[in-house]
Amino acid sequence: MPERLHGRPWAITMDAYEAIVALVESGKIDASMFGDADGEGTDLEVIDSVAVIRVSGVLQKERTRYYFWLERESTYAQIREQVEAALGDSGVKAICFKVGSPGGDVDGVKELSDFLHRAALEKPIYAYADGQMCSAAYWLASVAKEIAAPSTAQVGSIGVRAMHVDRSKAQEKGGYKVTYLTAGKYKAMGNPSEPLDEESTAYLLHPLNQIYTIFIDDVARNRGVSTDKALAMADGKVFLAQEALDIGLIDRVEESFDTFLTRIKEKEEVFVMEYGEFQAKHPDLYTKAVSEGREAAQQAATDQVKAESERIMGIVSAVVGEEQGSKLTALVISGATVAQIEAFGQVLGTPGATTEEEEPGEDGKDKASRQAILDGLQSAHSDGVRPEAGADNLTTVDVDKQASALAALV
Repeated sequence: MPERLHGRPWAITMDAYEAIVALVESGKIDASMFGDADGEGTDLEVIDSVAVIRVSGVLQKERTRYYFWLERESTYAQIREQVEAALGDSGVKAICFKVGSPGGDVDGVKELSDFLHRAALEKPIYAYADGQMCSAAYWLASVAKEIAAPSTAQVGSIGVRAMHVDRSKAQEKGGYKVTYLTAGKYKAMGNPSEPLDEESTAYLLHPLNQIYTIFIDDVARNRGVSTDKALAMADGKVFLAQEALDIGLIDRVEESFDTFLTRIKEKEEVFVMEYGEFQAKHPDLYTKAVSEGREAAQQAATDQVKAESERIMGIVSAVVGEEQGSKLTALVISGATVAQIEAFGQVLGTPGATTEEEEPGEDGKDKASRQAILDGLQSAHSDGVRPEAGADNLTTVDVDKQASALAALV
């Protein structure tokens, strides 16, 4: 198990790393603790339209039982899922990281930093140092639009570390020697069974320097400063808030997270007021808002109905022909209801009173049909013909138009 620590790059403070090493080497953790743990969980804490995402403990790429003993530890996967949830929530106007972490594993931190940089273009991101914002935790927090910290918070520790343990003397004292059989010059270089020489030291330092450069470049990009400026902040030191402010690691010293949260809401114009309170304090605005909302909803419904009617009548015209389709469209526009149409069907199906010998002319037929339909319109409902709910009553002219439209279809 120590092999997971030794030789592996970490972006973490020295004291946190040493505490992990001491616990591992004490034998309090065994191999049975490896393996995937249960799901990450994506419950999102939202305070007055601001999503508060905690970045806590020793950070790792994904949750495993290896770190079960680290309380409240966050993972890069969990942080990403929560940010995605915040981006997809229309009620969230801003995101704030509440950071209490010495840093963590390098694996996965660059990918998350890039994702957060893109996410900040969609919704504003803020960060607050809740005691500690160091190394990998600062790497992530550097994407924030504004970073704040209380006076005693620790910020910085920009750098990368790894450890090599030379066990050759202990093995010699124990009476055994380890021999590595390899194909490839570097396959066993830097192993714990022999001391480091100049070449193996350079070999192990090379990836650390590469990661360090990536770290600095990301901080420069995220903070909007030059690489030289970022490099000046990146000597591995840990600073208290005021000094961190002086060198540009943070943007303000803020003693209270609640105060910082209020500042975010003011900057992003997030105003939250209960329904009853708004109605009582601003009755004119309330009435106007309700009226405008109702009008907008009615207009949207009208537009939707109109568009759907046009679509349906277009289909009808394609099926029955343009001429009949036009007549049906005129009937729909006239405002006839389904109940009225059913009544019309009975009227239209009634044999005429005239005989073949007494067949009236075309004008007479049209007039008779219109009168029959008009009677059907009036008898369709006990209280006469009415348009859709909420509209004015139909006039005699409107009813006559409906009858004419129906007669044209006969």
